[in-house]
Amino acid sequence: MSYINISSKSIHYELSGKGEALLLLQGNTAASVVFQDTGDIQYFSKNHCVILLDFHGTGKSSRLNTWSVDWYAQAAADAYEVLN
Repeated sequence: MSYINISSKSIHYELSGKGEALLLLQGNTAASVVFQDTGDIQYFSKNHCVILLDFHGTGKSSRLNTWSVDWYAQAAADAYEVLN
């Protein structure tokens, strides 16, 4: 398991395959585990480096005591940092 620390949060991410980066994002506050049974990882990892992440407060990432009103903006910033 891989983690990156962003603004005092531990963000879980996974890489699969090789090639140009492809970030798969799950909807709302779901965890990246939703992609485990869809076949998307296997399909796209043939030609891409597939990146999955658990947004803060979801999946294997740091838990939240409260959900902030700007959660979506923070989640976008987290995704940007994982890509970099």
